[in-house]
Amino acid sequence: MDYTFELTKYLKDEDIPIPNDTNGASYVYLGETYTGLKELVGGFFTSLFINITGEEKNKILKYIEEKNDKMKNSENTKKITITIGNDEYELFLSNYGSTGLLGRLKAMYEDFSKEVKLQPISSNIIFKNLPDKNGKNDKIKAYLMNKGNQKGIVKKKISEAIKNNKKQIVLTGAPGTGKTYSVKDYVDNYKGNYKGVFSQFVQFHPSYDYSDFVEGLRPIQKDGQMVFERIDGCFKEFCRKVVVYNNFHNKSYLNQKDTNLNLDGEDKDPLFFFIIDEINRADLSNVFGELMYCLEDSYRGKENQIPTQYSRLLTYDSDKNMYLDGTEKDENGIVINEDVFKDGFYIPQNVIIIGTMNDIDKSVDAFDFALRRRFEWIDIKANAVMKNVLDTMYKNNSNIQQIVPRIIEMNELISGEEGKKFRLSEAYHIGPAYFKGIDITDENTVKESLQRVFNYNIVSILKEYTRGKDEKLVNRFIHKCAEKLGVEYAE
Repeated sequence: MDYTFELTKYLKDEDIPIPNDTNGASYVYLGETYTGLKELVGGFFTSLFINITGEEKNKILKYIEEKNDKMKNSENTKKITITIGNDEYELFLSNYGSTGLLGRLKAMYEDFSKEVKLQPISSNIIFKNLPDKNGKNDKIKAYLMNKGNQKGIVKKKISEAIKNNKKQIVLTGAPGTGKTYSVKDYVDNYKGNYKGVFSQFVQFHPSYDYSDFVEGLRPIQKDGQMVFERIDGCFKEFCRKVVVYNNFHNKSYLNQKDTNLNLDGEDKDPLFFFIIDEINRADLSNVFGELMYCLEDSYRGKENQIPTQYSRLLTYDSDKNMYLDGTEKDENGIVINEDVFKDGFYIPQNVIIIGTMNDIDKSVDAFDFALRRRFEWIDIKANAVMKNVLDTMYKNNSNIQQIVPRIIEMNELISGEEGKKFRLSEAYHIGPAYFKGIDITDENTVKESLQRVFNYNIVSILKEYTRGKDEKLVNRFIHKCAEKLGVEYAE
């Protein structure tokens, strides 16, 4: 199995100690960038993959070409295979120390960050053939699988669910645990491995309904008049595009049931992700309608087509300004307005639906029980991701690391005996996102920032949690939370 890292643009020279025993190999240490790996990780690499495309790729290729011209004739170089997008190139690295590889990737960011827009966290680097270093490979593997980066826990759980053939997933947990951010990052990283693969992100709200999601009658301007036509909702339109992709790439077998989906490279057929943020903020029975049938694992695919609410009407494509009736052809005689759902709607096997929700949101209806059993539920606990998220957010700053235990203690108080007096639980924990924007200059600025965050952000949500309770008991509870965090509550 390949080992996957995410190299941040915040790497510092002191975080990459250069070993003395390179023995002609390109050695890499990740140092303090990944707490706990400093003494574990080291090895040479015969190949690597950089997940980057478009103009950024062209600029990096130009950079590599210029550097290779200078290095390939040197005596102290090592040639490896580098894959960028779908293409392979030769990359010449210095035999000495880590600067041959990490230094070059750092330079790419420093040189091009002003010219192109890159992700806040850079390319996935997949290191193959990692040699055993002092018998520690098992420890390295365990660390990477469980603690590789801030999204590692969430990404691992999503991957495991998909490998187990779960095609509808809901991430739930306390507010501010990074559920939506982690899902979007996971999907973006996945899409980088496939050409032409797409995803869609929507956010539900109380006014969201069937016509928005599946299909409905929409007013359009046609021949100078306002008329109502049958228009696809966002999810049906998304599924239509996936079917067209599958048919074009001759992947009709993906429409069959019980397809084994995995992410380990054994099955290179792409998945398409439909992300629903705040999934429980809408009336889900009204939104999904008859699609509840299609969500059953055994009822996906073309052989399980069902009629939708307006199936007796022709579907109108407002982008092409034509009906999808199969009557229009291009200059080569190819039909350009075929309705792939003319005999009924179905969800392709390679569509993955991922929803996120805060289950303590009081403004939403309960998640429909019939829908609930059709989803795999993944609970993201604030304390479980706290250290990884804040370490990544603040680049393993020691001042931040000192306050993580205090945040966890405050959350334990919220779900402990004190919080139970107000019927609170782990679902009411304060997520790491609330601590974004802390001034990490020194211990004093951290304390001042933490004081401000508590009084202007956390106090308001604690009062919301305890609304309607005795004011004196609430203030006493908030004071105890402040004590755990090491700040003062300004009433």
